[in-house]
Amino acid sequence: MDENFKDFDDLEKDDLISLDEEEYVEHNDEFIDEILEPYKKEKKIVDINDNIEFSYKTLLEDGTIVDQKTIEDPMKVKVGSETLLKSFEEKLIGMFEGEKKTFIIENAYGKSNPKLIESIYQSSLPEQFHEVGHTYSFKGKDNKFHYAKVIEIKDGIVKLDFNNPLTDSDLKFEVKILKIHKIEK
Repeated sequence: MDENFKDFDDLEKDDLISLDEEEYVEHNDEFIDEILEPYKKEKKIVDINDNIEFSYKTLLEDGTIVDQKTIEDPMKVKVGSETLLKSFEEKLIGMFEGEKKTFIIENAYGKSNPKLIESIYQSSLPEQFHEVGHTYSFKGKDNKFHYAKVIEIKDGIVKLDFNNPLTDSDLKFEVKILKIHKIEK
């Protein structure tokens, strides 16, 4: 055995140092604060109103990638601007620059709404809406993208489901915060 170390069996009472518990805790808190201080100032943490850049993958439960942004072409967004799903944004808040995180959001786009299934005369729709099973995206009057899936065609009536295709899906997200741009107050 190394002579610089003593076997516990060889220890005597005088070999042990006793510290008052409060003194030890106080000393440790000061010591830890002193060590961490430079990192606290440099580390940027995502908060509301920050402009951030991040890469991500969105995956279905079976591992199918449904969306992604890479380090070379990151997502750029202002936190709190209602651009992202609220539940997704909540997971980003508190992350630091350079941090990677994986999380699952259950029913990320909510549950199916039966009120979003409508029947329309086939003759009033473009020809592309004449095939069952296809999902089409289009820009609405609100300037946002919407989806319509043809779920049935019968007797000249097309039944369309306007629910988001990811409705009723648990989604896994793999995120890396690349840059945080703090807004000066």
